[in-house]
Amino acid sequence: MNLKVLHLRVEKPNFEAAVTKFQEFLKANHHSDEITWVQPDDVLLTGEKLVYVRVPNQKTAREIARKTYEEGMPRRRGVLFRTICDLGSTTCSHAWTPENDDEAEGLLMPEGLKLTIQADRIKGVSIKSGIQWAYLRIRYRRKQNLRKELFR
Repeated sequence: MNLKVLHLRVEKPNFEAAVTKFQEFLKANHHSDEITWVQPDDVLLTGEKLVYVRVPNQKTAREIARKTYEEGMPRRRGVLFRTICDLGSTTCSHAWTPENDDEAEGLLMPEGLKLTIQADRIKGVSIKSGIQWAYLRIRYRRKQNLRKELFR
């Protein structure tokens, strides 16, 4: 997996300022700065540079990202904002923080904010039908073992 990474030391931990920095980073690297926040259960891997996305309610998804950020910054283990895929005119992204110091050290997490984009872009396809989502979950069930790696 080819990645571009930027480490930022955030002086005043503020989620909105962190999102703005992430949007600037996305734009500077030719990604859409419109963010669609996703969780692992919202994405199905196919084994190719293509994923299926069940776009969650963005108000709720943004609050999950905010909570992750606001809980992660005081623990001083770092917070990661990373791209998952390109979904039309938006960039699917995820917020993550290590669970413990060993995980933070093993993944080279800074104390502040870590911004990461997929240098090898992954295309996302939005799935709105529950029936189609259920079919795809069955079809690609054996490919989901790498999802944990994509979301950290």
